[in-house]
Amino acid sequence: MVDLNPVTLFNFLFALVIFIIGVVGYQKTKNNTALSIGVAFGLFAFSHFVTLLGYAVPLEWFLLGIRALSYCIIIYALLCLGFTACKSVT
Repeated sequence: MVDLNPVTLFNFLFALVIFIIGVVGYQKTKNNTALSIGVAFGLFAFSHFVTLLGYAVPLEWFLLGIRALSYCIIIYALLCLGFTACKSVT
């Protein structure tokens, strides 16, 4: 059953846009931070899409893991920005 909750739909669309911007940004600059953030939001978009399809309850723990992984990727990317521990591909 499709659940078109407006908040989840809004989150899905914006996460999808950020994913696309991150991937395109990486293609243009080869900046790993842009790619990392794009991938994380791609995972968020996936979790929101699964929720929109009505599978959030049976996949609750799986989606929790996907979202936790997404947050960890964003934390890592931001730490790379702040501490320059991660280098861009040259």
